[in-house]
Amino acid sequence: MKKTSTPSFVLEFALAVQPEEASVMAGRFEAGCRSFNAVLGDELKALDLMRQSKQWQNARALPLKLKVVAKHFLARLVRGHARAVVAAKREPGYPANACLQNPPDLCVGML
Repeated sequence: MKKTSTPSFVLEFALAVQPEEASVMAGRFEAGCRSFNAVLGDELKALDLMRQSKQWQNARALPLKLKVVAKHFLARLVRGHARAVVAAKREPGYPANACLQNPPDLCVGML
């Protein structure tokens, strides 16, 4: 993290609570920490597996220009799928979940 040129200060105050409230708060804080660490651990494992995948290695080998084009194409694809889902809900007689059952690339043409 970049160090800021302006001075900053952190001021901490002790929280005045009853002993019963302190034990409840400590338990909830501990539960929150454990939940956070469990989710973080799972996501870090998924990130590691993603980085080991062949598709990730191939994408990393692409030139930057192709990565930008692919990023914009994917964004358009996702927006198109969202529009197709909304349109499907408006059309009478159209199965409301048809777009949700198909991959996005099949639904983009339905706009």
